[in-house]
Amino acid sequence: MRVLFILKGLALVRHFDATLLHLAENGHHVILAPMKLGYEDLLPQALATHVNCDVLFASAKRTESAHTATILRQAHDYLRYYEPALTQASANRRRALTHLLRTVSDGTRELSGDTPDLPLSLNATEVRRLRKLFDEVEKILPPATLIEEFISAQRPDVMLITPLVTFGGLQSDYVKAARRLRIPSGCPVFSWDNLSNKGVMHEHPDRTFVWNDLQRQEAIDLHGVDRKTIVVTGAPRFDPFFQRTPSQTREDFCRGLGLNPIFPLVVYLGSSPIVSPHEPAFAERWIEALRQASLPKLQDAQVLIRPHPRAKPVWNEHPRFAKKAPLNQRFPGVAVTDAKTATGDQALFDALFHSDAVVGLNTTAELEAGLLGKPVYTIRATKFADGQTGSHHFQYLLQDHGGFVVCADTIEQHLRQLADGLEGHFDPEKIRTFVRQFLRPRGADTPVSPLLADEIEQLADTAHARPEASSGNEMAAAGTDVSPPVRDGSVLEHQPAQAGMPDAVQA
Repeated sequence: MRVLFILKGLALVRHFDATLLHLAENGHHVILAPMKLGYEDLLPQALATHVNCDVLFASAKRTESAHTATILRQAHDYLRYYEPALTQASANRRRALTHLLRTVSDGTRELSGDTPDLPLSLNATEVRRLRKLFDEVEKILPPATLIEEFISAQRPDVMLITPLVTFGGLQSDYVKAARRLRIPSGCPVFSWDNLSNKGVMHEHPDRTFVWNDLQRQEAIDLHGVDRKTIVVTGAPRFDPFFQRTPSQTREDFCRGLGLNPIFPLVVYLGSSPIVSPHEPAFAERWIEALRQASLPKLQDAQVLIRPHPRAKPVWNEHPRFAKKAPLNQRFPGVAVTDAKTATGDQALFDALFHSDAVVGLNTTAELEAGLLGKPVYTIRATKFADGQTGSHHFQYLLQDHGGFVVCADTIEQHLRQLADGLEGHFDPEKIRTFVRQFLRPRGADTPVSPLLADEIEQLADTAHARPEASSGNEMAAAGTDVSPPVRDGSVLEHQPAQAGMPDAVQA
């Protein structure tokens, strides 16, 4: 079986490397096709050197018609955040408008800081009519010829694509082209915010592989995906974290960072610059409030700050958190450590394992903390973090919405909640149960990567059952079942890759 995986960039492989390796080890030929160059060094060595894995740059020259399609789709993406379910997602809406303005102006204009959040006044009926217009136009947009030729040249048995939901939706053309070529397509959802933070899924693949029931409902409600084409697999990127154990004792860990192990340890998880472009300023005020608190547990708490990998420059420029900051400017009992990767590596595991409580604004690493049963706290920080409460997915992990993250509206309330956590007033098993169901709904002890690999094999086996159509969305709207049948548990034989395939670039 030949598996063609279209990715926005090779950096995205990190969430699916074990699944891809599983396919390669099973004798399938995996072709990684990034749409952007770069990050080749991030490709795991096991894949980079595997005889069944190749890397081939997937690129199509920009044409005027493609540019027009991008503008159309970005306008649709922006409209998405006028819908009732997403009116609170102000940060997502602003990002969508920023992308649209840049594209329309060929990069010559940026969105003004004083642009109102909702410059258009549209009621629900008007939004629905505009969305129908965009949907109808999308149906008649053909995929780019070069994209169809690229896919055809690889002769895949199945095509995967991620993240698919992106501003402008160029990846939609790959799904359309695969459908015209009668090649089954599947989208493994990249992250927990993938379906809500970047607009519309302009073309539906034959399978959408989601983490959990919440994402399944998102795919249905926000994107109109047919329930029968959605498969809940869990989140493969967390498989390694489930297997980790601490690499050192708490005392060695703390002393290695210059922290006192006899006091409580609070780990502060930094968010991406999109969530909080000014997070160091917030962290400074938070630590000052901690030190001025009336409770000794808060005053003496040791703090380990782990900036988001993409936010390192911002933290290094702050006078109190920079690596070269003079000792007399640094906070006592506070250490800053590098996050070398955006995944749950050993350093993150050790930090969370030895922590007594965790604080963060809005970041995926809160899920890793929950896996270890750690209490996680946040505070609404709109002034410093537009992408926190202004992102639709922020609410998913909050305790008030059935999750485990305790949220405060004020710093005073937050300090009381944090003090309770340091006193042990939380239920670690309840926290672990929620996160396990969020990440591994098929069973806490069942790794997701091989499950996803098996679902991909099943999708490839249904190629013969697919009806011809230029648009899966169009057929679904007409009431036609466009989903390949989900087979039973039997294992089907796969045909070997055909000879004479175009050579890919060896990874």
